[in-house]
Amino acid sequence: RDLVAAAARHARERLPFAAPAEVEAVVHAFGEASAKQLGGEAVNDTLRLALSEASRLAPSLGAAQLAGLLQSCEQFSCPAAAADLERLSQALRAQTADAIGVAASPSAEDSQGETTAKLSTPPEGAVGDRQDCG
Repeated sequence: RDLVAAAARHARERLPFAAPAEVEAVVHAFGEASAKQLGGEAVNDTLRLALSEASRLAPSLGAAQLAGLLQSCEQFSCPAAAADLERLSQALRAQTADAIGVAASPSAEDSQGETTAKLSTPPEGAVGDRQDCG
């Protein structure tokens, strides 16, 4: 336990200087430690700081990194500020929407449900359209 707590303290010192991939690795590693109840509050403090740093870096993270961070948060029940999780999910939503050519946020006229439907409905005649799978 002392080793994990010491590693958590060291990670907290380095997080402000970490590359995006390193921040993602810290969240996953200390999420695992938290799930195994290692390191106590030092691990939770490290997770909170890492997720705050990840949310600050969200615009520079790739979709896979953002999804990995959010998946780790869910998998390990990471202690995170709602605002940090919201920034991460907004960044992922924006990247996903850009990848498929749809607006990331609803316009004033659209409701959230209509935007979700637009994101999940492939264009007519798209490759992999269910009608083509015979």
